Amino acid sequence: MVPYDRISELFNDLFDRPVGKGTLVGMVESCHTGLEGFEGVLKGLLKGVGVLYTDETGFRVCGKRQWIHVLCTRYLTWYGHHKHRGSGATIEQGILPVFKGVLVHDFWKPYFKYGCGHVLCNAHLLRELRGVSEAFGQEWGWGMSGLLHEVKARVDAARASSQPLDGKAIADYESRYTELIGLGLWENTGEPERVGKRGPGTQSKRECKFFC
Repeated sequence: MVPYDRISELFNDLFDRPVGKGTLVGMVESCHTGLEGFEGVLKGLLKGVGVLYTDETGFRVCGKRQWIHVLCTRYLTWYGHHKHRGSGATIEQGILPVFKGVLVHDFWKPYFKYGCGHVLCNAHLLRELRGVSEAFGQEWGWGMSGLLHEVKARVDAARASSQPLDGKAIADYESRYTELIGLGLWENTGEPERVGKRGPGTQSKRECKFFC
């Protein structure tokens, strides 16, 4: 991700050893060829895991916008470069079309085309909830954000102590979650029906674009 000119300058500044761009290009090509077998093994492992995380981010290649795709677990990480962001890239990369586990992602629409399980990334959900709360002044967004943080802290503590959450705690979280969803529906329709007692007394009708 660093231009050849800057890498050459870096070697010269840090190690007092100038390295030409031609040498750097040759090193990159050598690594690319040498890692081909490893990449095949890595892709094979990722296809069979139970939970897989994915994301994509844009970057410039010769002034044109292209994409870096990542698929990873706690211990395995694969990066792929493609000129497309969506299905054209993931089909060619060959991992997601055969993956049967649970895919964690940012609710980018092309991911839902695959017949695996789906979980939405909490970091992205928290960002969307903050947007809903700040842009529209909706209480359910702040409440849901707080609940997600609370559940994560509780689960992290349980995992650290090797003690699973008891049924009562899970039931309580599910009840509060349902209550907040009811509040969100009420805040976005203006109808009086809602679950729970929280929320403003009146609210104008809005179209909620959350998750769209």
